[in-house]
Amino acid sequence: MTAKLIDGKTIAANIRQQIAAKVAERTKQGLRVPGLAVILVGTDPASEVYVAHKRRDCEEVGFKSTAHDLPAETSQDALLRLIDQLNDDPLVDGILVQLPLPRHLDASQLLERIRPDKDVDGFHPYNIGRLAQRMPLLRPCTPKGIMALLESTGVDLHGLNAVVVGASNIVGRPMALELLLAGCTTILYEGKPVFTPDAGAFWRVCAEYGVKAIFAAPTAFRAIRKEDPHAELMKQYDLSKLETIFMAGERLDPPTYHWVCEVSGKPVIDHWWQTETGWAICANLAGIELLPAKAGSATRPVPGYNVQILGDEGQPVAANQQGNIAIKLPLPPGCLSTIWGNPDRFFTGYLSQFPGYYATGDGGYLDEDGYLFVMGRTDDVINVAGHRLSTGEMEEIIASHPAVAECCVIGLPDELKGQQPVGFVLLKNGVTTDAETVQN
Repeated sequence: MTAKLIDGKTIAANIRQQIAAKVAERTKQGLRVPGLAVILVGTDPASEVYVAHKRRDCEEVGFKSTAHDLPAETSQDALLRLIDQLNDDPLVDGILVQLPLPRHLDASQLLERIRPDKDVDGFHPYNIGRLAQRMPLLRPCTPKGIMALLESTGVDLHGLNAVVVGASNIVGRPMALELLLAGCTTILYEGKPVFTPDAGAFWRVCAEYGVKAIFAAPTAFRAIRKEDPHAELMKQYDLSKLETIFMAGERLDPPTYHWVCEVSGKPVIDHWWQTETGWAICANLAGIELLPAKAGSATRPVPGYNVQILGDEGQPVAANQQGNIAIKLPLPPGCLSTIWGNPDRFFTGYLSQFPGYYATGDGGYLDEDGYLFVMGRTDDVINVAGHRLSTGEMEEIIASHPAVAECCVIGLPDELKGQQPVGFVLLKNGVTTDAETVQN
């Protein structure tokens, strides 16, 4: 299969030019320019980057963008009053409340408070309902942007199979609705992989709908493994149409990888990326050339990323030696380039630790074949008697025990060694082994 590069930057630039031309025409006719009110609560780095792009794009096309940057402790009532004011303001055509919000705020109530015709993110139940009924009005911006990218290829999407990663209100659900609107075959499953009614729920959905690819977090498969360690429920279903099992969202530990491969007989594909990069840093590109998988690895860096492993002093380390995962600058297109209004924070947060590199904050190693193994966040490394130990590596060892379904390792303070690793385990259903036996 030949890969086709979608030039998202060029497509976005063309769309902005078209909008700018319309705004200029309005101005010629003596009409006011459109107004957008952006509400940002707190200082979430990813949200700041996203909002920064929104404001910059508004400035480029000629919109009037009004910033409402509020402290994280802002109350629900204060936000509701602000939204009411913006709803009544004739100079404001659109209201954007940046998600996610601090935990004490009720996002659903806030989004429903926005007048539907000012709901620029398309999250109001009225707008989502119209999209579901194939009568879209205002549409969620990220899914609509993805559709613009897909349509630019000239490929007829009608009848194609589509995989939706996640089921969030921000992207997952509306993306599924956009794909359905385009005529794609789309399956979105939301619910526990166990007790709905049993641990065969995933396989039942795959069999009933002829699913070709499934995308879920490793935690889901660990939950299935705990309830049905021998995959007896899987054997009840015809999975002949299932071609690939994709994992995402967290580290895929080797025991889970091996179990899914063994019981399903399907290729299990992992990948690794960050919110800040916008797309996969390492992946097994099944649509181009499927490489041999290695348990615990997200495979090799995607073209455009120069991934290196650095010691704490910034020096490159040898293959199979753990260190800090860093990306040599420049970053490829699609990655964050600054933090809106705070370039110093962008520099100190990502670029200052290792000059000439983007610091991912993750630790791991590259093997002799260039495969990347992400072991966890660097702040998950604990210091035991002067030795820096990865909790992810210890969890991998514990999880290899046949009785263990889930595990977690943390560091507890120790007067002699500084920290002492302590492991917590959740046993598989049906295991009657006592704690002392498992510990030994």
